Amino acid sequence: MGYLSFYVRVRALKKTIANKITVVKKITTVKKRTALSLARFPHLQQGQRWDLTESNIQIGMVGKRLVHYKHFKGGLKRAPVSIASIPVLENYLQQNKAILTQQAPVVAAVPAKN
Repeated sequence: MGYLSFYVRVRALKKTIANKITVVKKITTVKKRTALSLARFPHLQQGQRWDLTESNIQIGMVGKRLVHYKHFKGGLKRAPVSIASIPVLENYLQQNKAILTQQAPVVAAVPAKN
């Protein structure tokens, strides 16, 4: 009787390990797909303007992990400043098929004074 219960436990353990391996494989393939799709998407920069259907987004400051932006909906002249993490805003722009209409202005480097 002891051997049978041990055998059942070993089979159950093998099934759970196999299920965990397939879940890990699925997660890595999803990460690879999103990494490839984000690679074609331009990086967020200060001054960019993205057009969505019936609204647009103007990028303010871009930090290491967060981005400040204004989401103009409809014919609004002013919009509140919102904050989101960079991957969240990039995913939002991709899902809504945003089009980059205004590129970020090029800023000339100022030489350092000694």
